[in-house]
Amino acid sequence: DVGTDFDNQGGTVVAGSGTLEMTAAGSGHIVRMNGSSLGNFTVQNNGEFTFPDTNATATGNVLLASGSTTLPQASKVNFH
Repeated sequence: DVGTDFDNQGGTVVAGSGTLEMTAAGSGHIVRMNGSSLGNFTVQNNGEFTFPDTNATATGNVLLASGSTTLPQASKVNFH
């Protein structure tokens, strides 16, 4: 569970089959993968999350249960 931002500013995130679960409330939170793929991704609270990346890829499940999520606007969003 991540109760604030997930901000990968360098390096590689190896998500595998794990879940990145965003649980923060309030607005202004970011999820920056910096070219890395997500495994499973869940937004489980009333927070507001933005992906500032150009592209985003999730290789597992994506659950946007509550709150709001702004996905990348430029190129593509891949859900496998």
